[in-house]
Formats: sequence, C-alpha cells, structure tokens
Amino acid sequence: YLDLLEQTENDAGRRELLQKCVYLADRMEALLRSLLELARMDAGAVELHLHPLSLDSLLHDAVRAARAARPDSRVGIAVRSAPALSLRGDRKWLTQALLNLLRNAADAVRTESSSQDQHDMPAHSPQISLSVTADADLLHIEISDNGCGIAPEDQEHIFEPFITHKVDGTGLGLAITRRIIQAHHGTITLRSARYAGTVFILTLPIEKNS
Repeated sequence: YLDLLEQTENDAGRRELLQKCVYLADRMEALLRSLLELARMDAGAVELHLHPLSLDSLLHDAVRAARAARPDSRVGIAVRSAPALSLRGDRKWLTQALLNLLRNAADAVRTESSSQDQHDMPAHSPQISLSVTADADLLHIEISDNGCGIAPEDQEHIFEPFITHKVDGTGLGLAITRRIIQAHHGTITLRSARYAGTVFILTLPIEKNS
C-alpha cells in the first residue's frame, strides 16, 4: 500500500516521506526474516537439502546475487576458484552465507573509501576477492576485502547476534552465516587488522567421488 501511495502522490514533500516509510518497512521485513531464520536454526528446524555442488558454480551464483542486490555498486569482485572442486551442501543456504559475507565486505570497502581523508590513508581501488585452496579432505574459501578492518577487541564477538557497527545493520548476517557453515560440518574464521582489510575463511569438507 505504501508503494501504491508513493506512485500516485504528486506532492514532492509527501512523496519523500512515503519513500522513507517504504525504506523503513523494507528494513523491518528484512530484520524479521533474519530473526526467523536465526530462531529456526537455533531450534534445529532448518532442513538442509544436500546435493553435490560445483564450487565454481556456487561462488559465481553468490557473486551474481551480490551484484543484483546492489546494481549501482562500483565495488569490484574478483573470483579465483578451482572449477573441478565440489562439495555436498544446500545451494540455497550456502549461497546465502556467501552473499552475507560479500555484502559485509562491500560495506567495509565503502566505509573505508568514505573515511580515507580522516585517517590520511592512500587511496586505492575498492576490491573484494574470492579465492579457493584445497587439501586432501577440505576446501578453504577466502573472501577478502581491502576495507576498514575489524578492531581486535571486536573480532571475538563478531559472530554473535546483534553485534554490529553499521549504522543500519542488524548484527544477524554473520551469526546466520556461522550457523549455516556449521550445519555443513564446516568452520568460519577471520583475519583482520584495523584499516588493513579483512579475510573470512570458510573451511568445508570436499565431496569425493565414489
């Protein structure tokens, strides 16, 4: 109904107020959806549909989703994967986990870009990269950014619900991401330094050919 009102409103001032209402309603919907997902995971009510997945295909799905979510973003995303690798997992949930991390990385890059003058840092091109390494049993996905980094005192709490430093953040994305990875018998860790970027490392079992 707010969308309809906004489309039919001729007064510029009222249209601006309606646009703000639409934005806040969208944020509320996203928050409720995230809370529901987190509650379902904590209650063990999420059923995973596990299938062999191409890692290369999964990463590109997540990158496409990130670009579609923010079509006006100028943040570059580079993917360096191993097409032959595969894992067993739920495509929907793993894509969501990767998308959460890509969004966080994009936010970190934009935050640094807007604060470079304040910290007298050299300018450089905003960039996010996804890379993959593997050993005999595990694959390691690294999502890195050259953003503002995470302070050491915040790193141990970063995966807890409602922990966020974003003005419009909910603090649920990383909590949900960790639960998704753990449900796939994997782990998520990070390396970060203030004003030196962040790397999230996902470790997951490799799907072996029978």
